[in-house]
Amino acid sequence: MQHKEAYMVARGDTGRCIALVLPAVLAAAVVGCSPQNARQSDDDSQPEPPVEMMTVDSLEAFSLPLDTYRLSKQSAQVVSQAFEELFVECMQELGFTEEPWRPSPASDPEGNEGLYGVTDKEEAQRWGYHPPQESENSQPDSAPRQVPSAAWQTAAEGSASQTAEGKRVPDGGCRGAALRELSEGTPNTDVELADRLAIDSYQRSKEDSRVLSTFSEWSECMRQLGFEYPAPMDANNDETWWSSEAPSSREIATAVADVECKQQVGLINIWASVHTAYEKRAIEENAEALASVQEYRRIEEANALAVLERR
Repeated sequence: MQHKEAYMVARGDTGRCIALVLPAVLAAAVVGCSPQNARQSDDDSQPEPPVEMMTVDSLEAFSLPLDTYRLSKQSAQVVSQAFEELFVECMQELGFTEEPWRPSPASDPEGNEGLYGVTDKEEAQRWGYHPPQESENSQPDSAPRQVPSAAWQTAAEGSASQTAEGKRVPDGGCRGAALRELSEGTPNTDVELADRLAIDSYQRSKEDSRVLSTFSEWSECMRQLGFEYPAPMDANNDETWWSSEAPSSREIATAVADVECKQQVGLINIWASVHTAYEKRAIEENAEALASVQEYRRIEEANALAVLERR
């Protein structure tokens, strides 16, 4: 379902993020997604930042200030592919040939598309809140996933120094070996900082009085159209939509009304402008640390490209 993928590069709490073809034990470490939340300041009584209003014509092309310090969709895919190749190669050397994960057929969003829920009316009319499929014939993967064996997990995570056959397992398992190669030459830094600050900025933007006021206007618009939701993400994440693989007529009608009400009250322009202001403040408060994160990501991607080029 849209906005809830298992492994992602964090983009707010919408889940419209980059789904990676990795098992859970591996994914978070590759892309830097963390369940932790970082606050921009220990002082939660900070005044709301000044906002410069902007017009957002396309979220696909829209960028946020912290995006500079984070893995883009393309970069995350490069790092993910390189990690997977290193990991699989290591596992094969240890005698494991099974690959207990499968890709998702859903297309990934471009840029910050989906960050504020559904915004494209044509997409809403076709898919509701479900993720658009790559083609007319694309269907969600219903094939059973292969469950990793205990021996596979041991080799992957490095919970033992050798396999049952006596082969030496690298420190941290094949996961650790792959990560070390990708991070070779990178600065010692809090690489997840930008992602945590991005999550925090997104959460703060949702709690901002200017955004909350617009949510109220959106909610009233939805009520007049026959839908009761206090905020856009309540409609977006309605559990009703998760009961089927295809959107229902009610879901489509809700999503279309959602888009229309966002347009009517100018919600995306206001929310994106406020969100931008919080990210700018986060950068100002963490400039030196973020510069180190940016250098880490640059070297990490260069290492990943080098891995892929030699294969």
